[in-house]
Amino acid sequence: MGRILKSIIVIVLCGAMFSAALLVPYRESETVDPQILEEADAAFLRCGIYLDGKLLYNWKLTNPVVSIDGKAYFPVSTAALDADEETERVGELVDNAISADPASASLLKASAGTDTTESGQEAALSMVTHKLNVSKKVDHKFKGFKVTTGYKELNGLLLGDPHDIAVTASGTVYASEDFFRNELGIDVLYSPGRGVYLSTDPDVSAADWAAVDTNADYEKALVKHMMNLNKYLNKKTAEWYVYLIIHVAAQYKNLTPTIIFSVAYTESHFFANAGTGAIGLMQILYKYAKKGGVTKEMLLDPHTNLELGSSQLNYNFNVFNGDAAKAFAAYNRGSSAVRANPNAGKGYANIIMSRLKKLEKLLIEEGIGTEYKEQLTLKKSSGN
Repeated sequence: MGRILKSIIVIVLCGAMFSAALLVPYRESETVDPQILEEADAAFLRCGIYLDGKLLYNWKLTNPVVSIDGKAYFPVSTAALDADEETERVGELVDNAISADPASASLLKASAGTDTTESGQEAALSMVTHKLNVSKKVDHKFKGFKVTTGYKELNGLLLGDPHDIAVTASGTVYASEDFFRNELGIDVLYSPGRGVYLSTDPDVSAADWAAVDTNADYEKALVKHMMNLNKYLNKKTAEWYVYLIIHVAAQYKNLTPTIIFSVAYTESHFFANAGTGAIGLMQILYKYAKKGGVTKEMLLDPHTNLELGSSQLNYNFNVFNGDAAKAFAAYNRGSSAVRANPNAGKGYANIIMSRLKKLEKLLIEEGIGTEYKEQLTLKKSSGN
């Protein structure tokens, strides 16, 4: 009951703080010094957010987690999300971090067409892509954006540190770790390279959730294996590709990060600029994609390419009722060809299956496992 009450208080409080308009400047007549606003740079942080152990995908939030002057900041709206409710997995990060149409998942999932042969791909890809808002190129260098800090009061609440609050040009209110901890009573821990952990339960610390997070190890393992398979990738690029693979896999019940990883490796060896006719990480056929309004630049964008390729792969899984071997074969040869000839694309499918099996075996041997968890589980106490 205490936890529920605390959550309600947090949600009500945060509901009053979503707008930058609620930042109240001090009047000159007051005894305290007036606030002095200043600009700072916010840099994108590639990490997951866990609220009471439940993973809230970054793209579900209005803005990403960022670093300002070496400290982690999160949208205040994070605290109003209910960890007990199902959250949508598709959204957008704004302010020059990621551009993706929130409706893209439904469009991708609706990629119909009764055929995925080259002749059938034309109709399928056109249906998927003609409304896709992917005009802004994703840049894994993350240029960041400007925020304003120096506020002394937020909605009548005095701030212990004028840099606890930062506001973007679009009006999104960011708060530091200290603000969440000291003003909202939410324990928070940012672990570089791992994630952001928040706990509304006074009996469970953020560090408790961080200690049981195997997802961070899963991500690091995929990054390591990707770099082993493509020696030309630097770590930052590999981290970005893994981040996107996990993001895309979360949209489809048929797909896992290891499946997309294995297909992308087989198709392009993780070269995002691979190919001329078939382009990018998932080798999307340009001659059909362009009829849906997709440019070569879009296909060279790792995010867009993974979205489209994974959509087609998921479609194949549905066509063949979850039969992975046939789904992989159809990705190479088309569903009609596979239905007409059971051996069509079989060699390609065997390569994917072999690489998938090897990758998952490595993850198991490293003690990580093959599951990317949406809900962390606390270890049972050794006491009563």
